[in-house]
Amino acid sequence: MDFNNPDSFTVKETIVRGLKYRYADVGVTEQAKRGTFLLIHGYPDTWFSWHRVAQQLVSAGYRCIIPSTVGYCGTESPDDLKRYTRVEIARDMAALLDELDIASCHVVGHDWGSMIAQRLAGLHADKVQRLILLSIPYLPPAKMAHSIDSLVANGANLLRYQLVWRDDATIRKLDSSEDLLKSFFANLFSRPSEKMKTYDFQEVGSDKWEKEVHPYTEHRSSLLKEHYDWHVKQFRTHGMRGPCSYYKVWELNSQLEAELNLPTALPVQYCLQILFAGEPVFTDEQKKRYAEASNDHHKTVFIEDGETHWYMLEKPDLVASHILEWVGQSEKSSL
Repeated sequence: MDFNNPDSFTVKETIVRGLKYRYADVGVTEQAKRGTFLLIHGYPDTWFSWHRVAQQLVSAGYRCIIPSTVGYCGTESPDDLKRYTRVEIARDMAALLDELDIASCHVVGHDWGSMIAQRLAGLHADKVQRLILLSIPYLPPAKMAHSIDSLVANGANLLRYQLVWRDDATIRKLDSSEDLLKSFFANLFSRPSEKMKTYDFQEVGSDKWEKEVHPYTEHRSSLLKEHYDWHVKQFRTHGMRGPCSYYKVWELNSQLEAELNLPTALPVQYCLQILFAGEPVFTDEQKKRYAEASNDHHKTVFIEDGETHWYMLEKPDLVASHILEWVGQSEKSSL
């Protein structure tokens, strides 16, 4: 199998809670005896961004299930916004594991996938052996309804980009122009040193970005590398409505979590968090505080030379080594 070729993967389809789901399934041979990993991607990403991490995990003897979450890469994009919430997709993940006769596994999530993994642990702790969170550390479930508008109005400026990406005008713009879509991904999947023009991350996709940044953007990505065109094609084929719908349900997310009254404390015994210095959503000081609070059961690794949000693409070998080391250590300590 060629892990660097998306066409080399076995991508399957099944019905999960009434929706068509697509997922990659690798390492299912007799050699995959050490257990299973569920790898959950974020926005605006695809299952294939896990390919180099998955290669390391499979080589170490694990099976990897890598779903395309709701709205991505041929997994269904329903009109019902509730199906894009963290709680509902976590329920989908649990049902997918049941469909595959996997009683429990190690769960790894990046970006939105981190939040889905967290809620999966909250709803079905028995299904999560070890929880690994990339980019978004553990955030307790909401206890009352709130909106992204109220958070931004109260000073959460690092979340302003979500107002752009949930906007129907942004979605129509990106769906109607391959040129704009290519610039969108080239800007997001770039290292700071590669940006042709200085711009505010919070503005990517906006009218201002279209006028001032898009014309100067080269259509390439050193993170996606030769898979840049393949990545863009997934969103040209399946559209941006589904992926951007995740940003439309902030208040609905909080309502569902408040109604369920999920536990505030981390619901699993072992959790690893990996945070890069280049991550734009949290400050480095916040990340360091998470690392300083580490213990034998809940550990945070702060990668000071990490440049971007795309951990699995930027430093896949390092990410995989931390995951395997943590799983190995926690397995020994639980004996």
